[in-house]
Amino acid sequence: MTTPPPNNTSPARWWLDRSRIVRALLFIATFASLIGLFAVGDLSRLVDLTPGQRSPRTVISSIDFDFLDQAATTAERDRAAADVPPVWQLNLERFENSWRRITLLAERLNSGRAQEAIDLWNESSLYKLSAEEGTALTRFVYYRDRVPKVERLLRVIATAGIVADRAELEFTLTGNNKRVVIAPAEATVDATTLRTASEAVQVFEQQLLAIASDARLSLVAWRQLAADALRGNLHLDREETRLRQDTRRKEVQPVFIHISPGQPIVFQSQEVTGQSLELLRAYNTELTRLRPPEALRIEFYGRSLLILVVLLASCGYLWSNHPQTFQNPGQLALLAMLGVMNLALVKAVMLLCSRTVLVSFAVAQFAIPAALAPMLAGVLLMPSLGVFMVAFVSVFTAIMAGDSFPLLITSMVSGFVGVYFTQHMRRRSQLVRAGAALTVAELLCIGSLAAMTHIPLDTVMSQAIAGLINGLFTIFLASGLLPVCEFLFHITTDIRLLEFSDLNHPLLKKLCFNAPGTYHHSLVVANLAESAAEAIDANPLLTRVCAYYHDIGKTSQPQFFSENQEPGQNPHDRLPPTESFHILADHIRVGKELAQKYRLCQPIVDAIAQHHGTTVATSIYHKARKAAQEASTIVRPLNASQTADLKPPQQDDFRYTNPKPSSREVAIISLADAIEGASRSLTNTAPEKVRALVEQIITARFEDGQLDDCSLTIHELRVIAERFTQTLLNMLHTRIAYPKDETPASAPAPSQPQQSPAPPADRQSKIA
Repeated sequence: MTTPPPNNTSPARWWLDRSRIVRALLFIATFASLIGLFAVGDLSRLVDLTPGQRSPRTVISSIDFDFLDQAATTAERDRAAADVPPVWQLNLERFENSWRRITLLAERLNSGRAQEAIDLWNESSLYKLSAEEGTALTRFVYYRDRVPKVERLLRVIATAGIVADRAELEFTLTGNNKRVVIAPAEATVDATTLRTASEAVQVFEQQLLAIASDARLSLVAWRQLAADALRGNLHLDREETRLRQDTRRKEVQPVFIHISPGQPIVFQSQEVTGQSLELLRAYNTELTRLRPPEALRIEFYGRSLLILVVLLASCGYLWSNHPQTFQNPGQLALLAMLGVMNLALVKAVMLLCSRTVLVSFAVAQFAIPAALAPMLAGVLLMPSLGVFMVAFVSVFTAIMAGDSFPLLITSMVSGFVGVYFTQHMRRRSQLVRAGAALTVAELLCIGSLAAMTHIPLDTVMSQAIAGLINGLFTIFLASGLLPVCEFLFHITTDIRLLEFSDLNHPLLKKLCFNAPGTYHHSLVVANLAESAAEAIDANPLLTRVCAYYHDIGKTSQPQFFSENQEPGQNPHDRLPPTESFHILADHIRVGKELAQKYRLCQPIVDAIAQHHGTTVATSIYHKARKAAQEASTIVRPLNASQTADLKPPQQDDFRYTNPKPSSREVAIISLADAIEGASRSLTNTAPEKVRALVEQIITARFEDGQLDDCSLTIHELRVIAERFTQTLLNMLHTRIAYPKDETPASAPAPSQPQQSPAPPADRQSKIA
């Protein structure tokens, strides 16, 4: 038989809260989300070592692969480029122009126009000829076969190349390379054989003397002519040289390091260098490339099975240790959302580290806010569920990071500390304290792990900064997500309850002004209920706040409720019982409307709607029975036929039609409400009388089935009864009657001490 939904709950909402199908769909969605997180960017082989850090273990290659050594390749290519000789372009244009002028000079000298020839030469050349030099030169060129010989001599010297500055030549030579290329002939020559202009002139002089023995007479003149013809004719072609060096670089093959299976890549305690990191990353990349589809499928199935096992174990834990949470799909959805969200943050940090060189995962892992989900679960639900989330998030985080032991330790420690410092959180400032505590705990973990794994000091400092960022980031996210989760999942935290516990709340002030008796009654019920809630480990703050507002519906017609009536003024005396009952029962409807208008949280609305349950308005019911009996007494003598038509009132006609208390806190408020009202009629406040009253009301509610929908046990009811009794006895205690001062105000003070008169007999009896 299916249990119908309560009157104040829509069928759809009730079905969502109770359906096993919803829990199954939630399990499937969580399972699929975790598989998706693990599948995005496989980082199980992520390198988490930084330059300068000592490797905690020896990494052995399991495959055969070639590693591209970028540093060695660059060095080889630089060496090859350095061996390329610089290119010098040979330009004989200046030589040709100079030789044409020398030829014209020789022709004019042979034609007998020596002075004209000398003048024309001196006008066009920097090297001047004197008359004596012109005469000597005329004698030399008289023999016409000598001029072609001189031309050949000069051309050979010029064609060999003449540098303008030897320092520039030596600057272009790198390493042991002493060769240059003379273009466009593409002649490779030794740079030391190249001559400067002065050296070329000296060689010309020596070879000129070998041509003609009388050349010494004209040697000075020929020195001037050779200086004009043999000037620097080589210039460095930088662009061509660079192109040839680039070509040579491209011709050099990359340098690969062959790694065989079983060959160590990094030894334990070895200080890792940049090249070692590149080798590790290449090894990781090659492993990923070489994994065949079959291995990938097996890995996927294994990962899925692991996720399934952990989820089933989590469900088993919740089913056995937190049955209320397990039966509530809303709370299960909250736990699943928090866990998946936290793991998504872990994956985001991992992906960021794998796609940027700004920070390594060895540092960034300590900035992962692994304590976020545990803290929120502890605040929104209960601390024990926060501890459950610590284990859930830490295990999956470590697996996701490639079995990272440091991440497992820091996640668990920071999570436990965060849950501890946020349990019973009643102020948002406690989040700051929790953030500071988990930051200190994480810094201690970082220091301990650094000492164990020989991490360099600069890396430890970076990790400490990441730990500080973690604390700040966790506080920021928790502060922002807490009200969002409260709204989405209809959860009321102690922080929110404290806001409603302010007696200056507009609704409580309205209750105080319009119905002061009800206001005082609510305060007393709050004290009774809070004390009982503490005794059975219920939520005392929730119980107190709900008790404050449970009778706010009485503000609309306060005069119809006994606690607000003046002596002798009871408007129910002038009303029929049925109308009186409808007025009394209507305060539930009014209370719910006011709660919605002032946006009170759902637990308060539930307390307003459920605190009377389906109980009978006893006083009105007895009044109706008495009226019916009196009516039957009057009608019977007058008309016996009408007596049969008079029916006694039924209890169901005066029974509230509200939902029964669905939580321990509302059940306690319901009992406290009835007991507080009944205790006002006690004339004898002896402990046994008070205890009997409490037990009578609790037994009557239990037998009437008013406690069927809550999870109170018989033992808890005994504890509640005992705590109610103690609290009532403290509130109903009698006071000593203080005697009046019977000495007249005008009487003089006695001169001698006198014995005080004994109190009257009635006053003695009061003291007794």
